Amino acid sequence: MPDPRAFGTDIQVSKKISKKAGPDVERRRQRFSEFIERQISSARRTQKKAASEQRRMEELAEAISASVNAQLEREQRVLSDWAKRQLERARQNLLSRVSEAEIPEEALRKAQDRYRRFAEFVLGLEEIR
Repeated sequence: MPDPRAFGTDIQVSKKISKKAGPDVERRRQRFSEFIERQISSARRTQKKAASEQRRMEELAEAISASVNAQLEREQRVLSDWAKRQLERARQNLLSRVSEAEIPEEALRKAQDRYRRFAEFVLGLEEIR
C-alpha cells in the first residue's frame, strides 16, 4: 500500500494513472506490454553489443598472441644461430692458440671447462627464451 503522504490516497493514485493511460484497462495493458518490449529489445541490443565487443577483444588478444609467438620464434632462431657461431668461435679460438703437442693436461682441462661453462651458459639463455 503506498504511503498516503508521498502519493496521496488510492483514489488519487488511480486518477493519476487513468490520466496518463486513460480509463481503458486494455490500453494500459497495451502500453505496459510496449514498455516491456522496448526494455527487452534494449537489453538484447546491449547484450549483442557486449558480445560483439567480447568477440573483438578475443580476436585482438589472439592476434597479439600470434604476433608475440612469431617474434619469440624469430628471436629463438637468431639466438640459436648466434649461440652456434659463438661456440664455434670459442672452439676455434681454443684450438688456434696452441698446438696439441704443446698443451699440458692442466691447460687443456681448464680450456675444456671454460668451453663447457660457456656452452652451458648459452644453452641456459636459450632455455630462458
